Amino acid sequence: MDQQLTKQQIDSAVEFWAEQVQHPQFRTLSSEERRQRETEPAAMAEMMASMLAKEVPGDAITAIKKILKQRLSDFPPGDGLHVDYAPEEFLSLAGTEAGIPQHNWPWKTNMWFEDGETIVSCGYGGKRETLPKKG
Repeated sequence: MDQQLTKQQIDSAVEFWAEQVQHPQFRTLSSEERRQRETEPAAMAEMMASMLAKEVPGDAITAIKKILKQRLSDFPPGDGLHVDYAPEEFLSLAGTEAGIPQHNWPWKTNMWFEDGETIVSCGYGGKRETLPKKG
């Protein structure tokens, strides 16, 4: 098993997270659940969360890309990166250093590094998808 992420995994991860903080999605409900009256409070929470997200300046995007690229070079391949309702420590610290607002991390977003691939899921119960290789 490789002891480091590949350049392609790192590049895919960096581009994915940069896009996510620029255009965050707050998905806690499936499309079926969203149509149910009893889930209206959760739908309202999603809407309010999207109102808290702020525009991210270009220099912050450049900074988060640089920081993630550097820190992911030492990231264990078997681990992942996760945002439940807030980013876990690795992403939170990188975002704070780059000037990314904490409210811009998309809910229920997960990333895994497996077998040389970068795999993500977005939203509650989101389907796992392999990111295209970058670089």
